[in-house]
Amino acid sequence: AMLMNNVLLKQTDDQLVVNKNHKFFYQVQCQMAVTGLSKCMLVGFTNKGIFPFEIHFDPAFWEDQLQNVMTFYKSYMYDKVIEEIKQSE
Repeated sequence: AMLMNNVLLKQTDDQLVVNKNHKFFYQVQCQMAVTGLSKCMLVGFTNKGIFPFEIHFDPAFWEDQLQNVMTFYKSYMYDKVIEEIKQSE
């Protein structure tokens, strides 16, 4: 199931690796950046069993994505956060 959803990719040596272009990879990289973790486990469950994959924080990937995260925050979150703060005062 994880292969069909493109979460995992099969290499030529039949080893499975996490697809670095999948939204789950992006999500765990962002979570590790925010929490300061250096690695995490992505666990897949299929009808053939449970498959854990260790993912290491990728500073270069995060550096490339940081501008996108900041743009999203400024465009969609910042005003809402300020509004909530003002309402709570």
